[in-house]
Amino acid sequence: MKKYLLVLAFLFGLPEVTTYAQDVEAYTSSVLAGRPTNPMIVDGVGEDSRFEAITAMWGDSANLYVADSNTVRRIELSTARVTTLSRTASTNVPTQGDFGKYRYQGLYGLWGDGTFLYGTDIGANTVRRIDLATGGVQTLGSVFFPWGLSGKGNNLYVASSAASRVMQVDSTTGRSSEFAVTGRGTPQECTGGSGCFGYLQPAPRSLWADSQSLYLTGYSGTVKKVDLATGVQTLLPAVPFDIGPITGTTGRLFVAAKIGSQLGSVSIDTGEFTPIALAADKITALWTDGSSLYVAVGHPQNSDGQAIRRVDLSTGAVFAFAGVVRTSESADGAGAAARLQNPEGIWGDDQNLYVVDQFSFTIRVVDRVTGAVSLLAGQPGVQGTQDGVGPNATFALPHRIWGEGRRVYITDANSIRSINLDTADVITLAGIAGQPGAVDGFGSDARFRNPTGLWGSNGILYICDSDNTVIRKLDLASGGVSTIAGAFGRPGTNDGMGADARFQLPTGLWGDGTTLYAGDVGTIRTVSISTGEVKTLATVPLGSIRALWGRGRVLYAVSSFSYGLANFKTGVRLYRIDLDSGRISEPVYGQDESAAGQPILLSASQPITPLTDGDGLWGGETDLFITEYRNNTIRHLTPDVLPSLTRIQVPNPGYSSRITTGSAPAVSVGYAEITVEPGSATPSGFAIFALRQNGVLISEASVPAAPAIRSGRISATAAGVVNTGLAIANPNSVEAAISFYFTDAAGRNYGQGSFTLAPRAQVARFLTQDPYKGPSTIEGTFTFVSSVPIGAVALRSYINERSEFLMTTLPVVDLARQSSAPATVTHYAAGGGWTTELLLVNPSDQAISGTVQPIGGGTAFRYGIPSRTSQKFLFEGTADAIKSGAFRVIPDTGMTPSAACIFSFVKNGVRVTEATVPDVPTSAAFHAYAEIAGNVLSGAPGSIRSGFAITNTSTAPVDVTVEVTTSDGMNLPLGGTGFVQGTIHIEAMSHVSMFLDELFPGPTGLAILAWAPGAFFLRLSTRLPDISVVGLRGHYNERGDFLITTTPTIAEGTVPDTSPRYLPHIVDGGPSLQAFPQRPGISPKPAPLCPCLPTE
Repeated sequence: MKKYLLVLAFLFGLPEVTTYAQDVEAYTSSVLAGRPTNPMIVDGVGEDSRFEAITAMWGDSANLYVADSNTVRRIELSTARVTTLSRTASTNVPTQGDFGKYRYQGLYGLWGDGTFLYGTDIGANTVRRIDLATGGVQTLGSVFFPWGLSGKGNNLYVASSAASRVMQVDSTTGRSSEFAVTGRGTPQECTGGSGCFGYLQPAPRSLWADSQSLYLTGYSGTVKKVDLATGVQTLLPAVPFDIGPITGTTGRLFVAAKIGSQLGSVSIDTGEFTPIALAADKITALWTDGSSLYVAVGHPQNSDGQAIRRVDLSTGAVFAFAGVVRTSESADGAGAAARLQNPEGIWGDDQNLYVVDQFSFTIRVVDRVTGAVSLLAGQPGVQGTQDGVGPNATFALPHRIWGEGRRVYITDANSIRSINLDTADVITLAGIAGQPGAVDGFGSDARFRNPTGLWGSNGILYICDSDNTVIRKLDLASGGVSTIAGAFGRPGTNDGMGADARFQLPTGLWGDGTTLYAGDVGTIRTVSISTGEVKTLATVPLGSIRALWGRGRVLYAVSSFSYGLANFKTGVRLYRIDLDSGRISEPVYGQDESAAGQPILLSASQPITPLTDGDGLWGGETDLFITEYRNNTIRHLTPDVLPSLTRIQVPNPGYSSRITTGSAPAVSVGYAEITVEPGSATPSGFAIFALRQNGVLISEASVPAAPAIRSGRISATAAGVVNTGLAIANPNSVEAAISFYFTDAAGRNYGQGSFTLAPRAQVARFLTQDPYKGPSTIEGTFTFVSSVPIGAVALRSYINERSEFLMTTLPVVDLARQSSAPATVTHYAAGGGWTTELLLVNPSDQAISGTVQPIGGGTAFRYGIPSRTSQKFLFEGTADAIKSGAFRVIPDTGMTPSAACIFSFVKNGVRVTEATVPDVPTSAAFHAYAEIAGNVLSGAPGSIRSGFAITNTSTAPVDVTVEVTTSDGMNLPLGGTGFVQGTIHIEAMSHVSMFLDELFPGPTGLAILAWAPGAFFLRLSTRLPDISVVGLRGHYNERGDFLITTTPTIAEGTVPDTSPRYLPHIVDGGPSLQAFPQRPGISPKPAPLCPCLPTE
């Protein structure tokens, strides 16, 4: 069985890119009820957009620019369309201020000159320059604790708040000088009980400038005016609040309270204050164009969201402009008019959904067709344990809900309660809400500790007693509570019978009448209803399972992906589990969605509190309903189909990935073309081929997406257990006439031939097969020439001691792009079971020679290669020591050979993995893809651990900075102290290789492995263009073998273009065992033939 993973990475400062791929089960997504308020970075028009943490605003005649978390957003003033200009405008490094009382990070000041936007990166003590055309970001200069920012001509005026002065910064050179000492801020703020340590409020804070003066805040209710010509400082009359943000227009300032929602204008000439009425919890930024005042409202440090209001200055009328702020009300209504407060559990019947609205402490009814929301039971905003009818009942902390007939059951704090749907009568069946414990018994004698998921059948209710780490049952007739699996307060992962089994934190629950399925952190456990036997069914790729629901032999799971380091929920995924095969896949958006083909992502970037908070899931015959806990909505997924081409948006910078299922009984073979829409640049990308035999992952190989070429050359070997294959795709509308020849080790050509390849067709064969028809023994190269541009990929196969088919890719040399610059092969390993083979291919028609310099130790050696052929060098090392390093290939006559290493590992006498490291030209910065999945610490099957190798080719040491971001280019959070980034010191002419978690020694690295699984985007950078980087990806298979694959990296300075990229060979599906070539002396096993590579 074969499948592939496609990863597309966008690395250039251009608009978002659109490409195409295919995937599986699809849905159309819509909000049935509630209004999304989740603070996150979401582009859209007006109130369809979302903001996360607005700290500053500035605008021109056409656009408003908003500093939002570590991004800069652009809003068209005429349409309120919000787009993200730059996702890395701020480094988002936090700093502590006022003796730790406040935490500052992001851009606190913005100003622009029409070409560039300038921002103060307060945590990094820098001024950043953002290109308004491309979104590219540079560090302009350094200023200590920079806050407000304005400008005039080439001069920027920056409030250095902790230094109590204004700095003047040249917008071209970044040079800074002191402009004015403005004094400490007021009022003084003290700490330490009755004593005062005497620290003051940072000032100046916000600032604005007109043609003659600067206007500074941070001085209680006054604005300090600084004359730009003379430096003379005066105070304007005080306003009735301590001032925070400020902006202005001719003759008039606008100021808002530092704390609270007071807002008003101040006459520059008279100091007269005029209040402006605007309802808001907090105001964080202001900007005006003279006719309208734009006000950022909402608190950036809670989950209520932020919005921008527009105030008409002629009438005082206030209008919604962009974004949404969550209200604290719980309101009935239809669709978006309804207000929900953290909806969690959900269950439904033919007409209605019944929803646990957790923090309104109510149970709501939602019409499945209209989205109309009404109250079933509980008093909105009133917390309690009272039984009663409808609003006369109260709930303490309801979690999950399940129903049968005309009654629903709810887990509420530490009790189980029921509601009659006809009468709305609420009664408590077992436990007492305010009395946690671990006791079996009847009714109120039983004790629970945070029960969550529940499901029932035949008069029995089954319950996930989460904090007790057990599965329990409640007999609805007798009220008796008993434990069927697990042991009170003894967490673990052991399968077993009844009390011998262990659970970590069971939450979601569903059953089919004979078996219960429990979500236990990231695993799905089965519990036999008749015997209590517990087994582990599957592990979801990402996150912790919050809810389960099934239909037939398919189980759906909602899993929230949380960074445990930062206590952030960064995504909620939907998984589909085939209960017969255990296979897990991700449903995707259908053809009616702008994100068609992408996995369904339900919410993002939200703080979470207890481990058991999360989203609920229930489905009808064909559709699914999901409660979005932090988004305060109920989402409806209806079945859809995929178009033949699927649109993918890749953020700038960022990545997108797809994976095929590999489950089809027949093999699908073809190629992929990555094309872009007008205005986008083609992303870099690669595919990972994965091969399984007899249910075991045998081999993986990465293939970079590459442009079409007209001529190419590959290293060619066929002898015994080794063979070489070539896949060619013709993406053109005309046939390709392809001629080829072989070259032996002495440079002699032989085996010339030709064939034609039909339009849109592909061929994948070993060189010993038709149409190449090479001899059974080959050593040298294979060269091809095409009449039209074609895509090509080469694969090397190796039949190991278990007669298993290992594969790795080989570089295809574009003969039209030869170079005489030194080549760097960034990683090799030898000894301790590792062996490396260095391959050098002569791209020219003349003999070439030069020197290979090992980096990281070793003696230089010579190479000499006849025309058109190749040369190999083998490095085995010693049995007891592993040596790693890199190679620098330096020509002295002719062109530089194409260089690559194939390194392999032998375990217990069996070669288990091979990987190819290509030549990577040096640069100052690289982008790379990394992935962490599963339980890497224990080497569990399916676990993935990524890393990188870096070679410093210079004669001086370098410090390499590694920044880690998520798929949308957002910095990866690291606790409450910033974002994941580190520095690696590499000596001159040295090499370093490590896994991502090893960059952060101690608890941080362990936490990344344990709590931050997923795919990441790395930026590795230094000052000079002298480093070479390659990605490393390790995957534990079912035997515990660690399979290594290299992944390509892309230099940051790569010039973007719009030409298509090709993956010339993609294989999906087929039987688990293929008729691969067998190792000599081992009889082949009969199996269906695969008409593609790999096959024989």
